[in-house]
Amino acid sequence: MPQFFFIIQHDEQVVEPDIGIELPDMEAAWNEATRATGEIVRDLDGSLEVGTEWSIQIQDAERKPLRTIKVISKRH
Repeated sequence: MPQFFFIIQHDEQVVEPDIGIELPDMEAAWNEATRATGEIVRDLDGSLEVGTEWSIQIQDAERKPLRTIKVISKRH
């Protein structure tokens, strides 16, 4: 089964796990990333500050970036 890594970046902080997650395919990895994003946004509970940015990047076993979800808050 393929191994995927989920890299989380919040402004200048980066969390890179040493161990990947085995999932059947890219679709399952994407579903996991979107589910995690939804949970993170829900847990913010109104505390997202203007001017912040964070992302979840899916990487394959060779650590090649495959897809990224970004959440950006900014003032216009």
